[in-house]
Amino acid sequence: MLGRKRHILVDTHGSLVSVVVHPAAIQDRDGAYLVLEQAVAQTTRVQQLWGDAAYRGAFARWVAAA
Repeated sequence: MLGRKRHILVDTHGSLVSVVVHPAAIQDRDGAYLVLEQAVAQTTRVQQLWGDAAYRGAFARWVAAA
């Protein structure tokens, strides 16, 4: 059986901004790219993001540049 992962982006009120469901074989960092790309396509008001240590490095640099 194949697993699934969910990446969910909410605003400061907890309202859903974006959600992506993908195969569990995709790394968390790669899933985060997907959910943020979807969110940016829907809104330009993303000002700050919080995530755990798994999202450091290249992903954090990509977010800062975007």
